[in-house]
Amino acid sequence: MIGRSGGLWTMIPILGLAACGKPNIEPFLGTWAVSGNGNVSCTGTNGPESQSGGGNPTAAQYKIAFAAGTSADLISLDSMGCQLLWNVNGNKATLEPGQTCEFAFAYGPPSVIAMDSQSTITLTTTTDQNTLSGTGNIHGTLSGSNVDGASQSMSCKASAIGTLVRAGN
Repeated sequence: MIGRSGGLWTMIPILGLAACGKPNIEPFLGTWAVSGNGNVSCTGTNGPESQSGGGNPTAAQYKIAFAAGTSADLISLDSMGCQLLWNVNGNKATLEPGQTCEFAFAYGPPSVIAMDSQSTITLTTTTDQNTLSGTGNIHGTLSGSNVDGASQSMSCKASAIGTLVRAGN
């Protein structure tokens, strides 16, 4: 006979913990082609700068790949070399705040963006799981060198809205 102090009764909490496992990251995994529009505004050593634009880049222009993470649900690596951590809740992946991203533009030296806690990016899967819609705001400090090699640091704000289309696994 199984009593309340063992057997089946001790298995119930263990089974409950197993049901509360990690979120389903499968819809986000793989490589995605990015298109969208955004605005960037920076102030720094060269005075205020702003840029708006966007469009639909070709598959060779800008991609982002998502894989299972260890310290977060997902880790991403984009075409510019920026690696970021994401957490998943249901059909949404949200950027972990306070990350630093090092990236290189095709036309200049590497730069670093240190994102503050106001930075948010959320990606949402569609029903067919072949498209992600994204919105985001980045606040932080951009530092690096200009094309002449001089160090510069700028406080930047960026906002974007876009679509990611599955480009591979």
